[in-house]
Amino acid sequence: MKSRNKVYPIPVNKIPQSLTECFRSALNFWQSGSYVAEKGGLHHAVGLWILGIEEFGKYALLRETGDGLNNSQGLMEVRERDFKNHALKSEKGQALLKKWGIDLSLVDIPLTEKTREALWYVEWDESRQEFRRDFSALEQGALLKVDSLKELMRRAIVKMQQLEQASRISVQ
Repeated sequence: MKSRNKVYPIPVNKIPQSLTECFRSALNFWQSGSYVAEKGGLHHAVGLWILGIEEFGKYALLRETGDGLNNSQGLMEVRERDFKNHALKSEKGQALLKKWGIDLSLVDIPLTEKTREALWYVEWDESRQEFRRDFSALEQGALLKVDSLKELMRRAIVKMQQLEQASRISVQ
């Protein structure tokens, strides 16, 4: 049985690596979402971009934890349940992007795990007695919303890439 209180002891000097890996992951989610959107799968694209937002959030979580320590040689402790918490990472990712001047709330799509699952997965609707997916988050102005989200995510990727490049330069 897994402990819900497991803690990852992570060296603080690994934060630049987390930036690189989270950037690459967010970039791949953005690229995949862009491809899927071009093929007409707007609902899947939004879900992939939500996962990208969570990667920004994972980096923010690690950065905040590391910044709370007084020395750069120590270990930071990150709770596994925080590291894997979709809602927390989404919240932190959106807050980080807002700090960078990228306000994802402008697209008027709830960028949550619940939205992603509703857009992606088929469920049984008791009241209608049919299988369906819930596209309500994209009902009005879907094309405009998705294009706006794609552009805001592109800006976030560019910002994170700049941070990642600056991090590599400062390490050398």
